[in-house]
Amino acid sequence: MSFTVLDSRWIVGVGGNYRCHFTIYDLSTSTESGGPWLYQNKVNPILIPHRNMLYILSSRPKIDHGADFLPWFEGIIFRDGRAPEMGCFPSRKLPPPPIFPYCIYPLEYLNPPDVRVAAYAVVDSHILLSVYYKRHHEEQEDDKGTCAFDMDKRVWDMVDDKSLPFLGQAIPLTGHNNLFVARSKDNAGAAALYTMALFPAKDTSTGKKELSIVKLKLLDHPPIVLGQHHLCAPGMDGFSSFHVPSRYRSPDDAILEKARVIHNTYSLVKGGDIDLQLVKRQAFKLRDPSSFFARPAPVVAAFTMDSE
Repeated sequence: MSFTVLDSRWIVGVGGNYRCHFTIYDLSTSTESGGPWLYQNKVNPILIPHRNMLYILSSRPKIDHGADFLPWFEGIIFRDGRAPEMGCFPSRKLPPPPIFPYCIYPLEYLNPPDVRVAAYAVVDSHILLSVYYKRHHEEQEDDKGTCAFDMDKRVWDMVDDKSLPFLGQAIPLTGHNNLFVARSKDNAGAAALYTMALFPAKDTSTGKKELSIVKLKLLDHPPIVLGQHHLCAPGMDGFSSFHVPSRYRSPDDAILEKARVIHNTYSLVKGGDIDLQLVKRQAFKLRDPSSFFARPAPVVAAFTMDSE
């Protein structure tokens, strides 16, 4: 499953092999309930909250029936500050990204391409998306470029001929317009800062937009650790990273030693150069001393933080 926080009130989990795998935790009442059904079940989907809508996108779209079959893109409405009811169908089918395998040659259905989301970010009211697209008879992956979904108009457009220059999710830094931290594609996954913005195209008759991405150099002392989970709380001048070190009893052992959760907090420093610096590091143990994680560790977490 994938998790996200919506409207600072609900922790929402979506995903699995059944369409009813949808859970909602209400932070105001400390209660958990089941959520609505999707039109199609999705495994480890990408969840993007925006205003009163939760966008749910397949991370590995498939063209055969089963998990991650069409529709690949859905939206759930949280009306009037209320969560949708369990078992209902409030989902909206949304148009698939143009770089997903929606229109392929008939023979490709016999040996469909392997497609998965490579990178994404939310810039203003747009979802930016790039994919890995590999045909089985070819060794090299196709670069399908970058598309953007306008969450106001609910349409996709191609905004760049090249893929996004980072891997996974680009994390927005709260309070700093269009500034993100992500794993750099051209530097072995090391953390980098990016500025991203969408502008009207030179040909205004098309109504499309163009993408501008600038990579900023980080001093990188010590190296920034981007973990499995990240948090950018309101008023936070930086971000937090949570990860579980992969330490085992032995190389052949499938059980992690008593696992720890490492919490690193980075703050944005403005001077001659914009930089991120480690300002706090904490290690947490599991409350149950007998608990272990199976290998590989299926780490799933949701966090709430106060100001202290």
